[in-house]
Amino acid sequence: RPDQEVIVLEKGDAKYSGCIARGMDALNIVAVPGVATPELYVESNALACEGIMDEPVNYRMAERSWPLMQKLIDWGVCFPSDEKGKY
Repeated sequence: RPDQEVIVLEKGDAKYSGCIARGMDALNIVAVPGVATPELYVESNALACEGIMDEPVNYRMAERSWPLMQKLIDWGVCFPSDEKGKY
């Protein structure tokens, strides 16, 4: 909710903590309807992680990604898109 304050706590050195190739706390896996599906995300992530992942959690995260992105857009967050509105 935009009217709430957020406090960010970091358990490690902010310069290095969380620095992994695939973000775990970013909206970087949006399953855009007509482009990708939660099933496709789970399949590609399983290949990237060599099968070491929690499939139900990954599926649910991908399933919720598009509605979450739409909510963030409603709150005023800008996601880059091309002239046709594609992300």
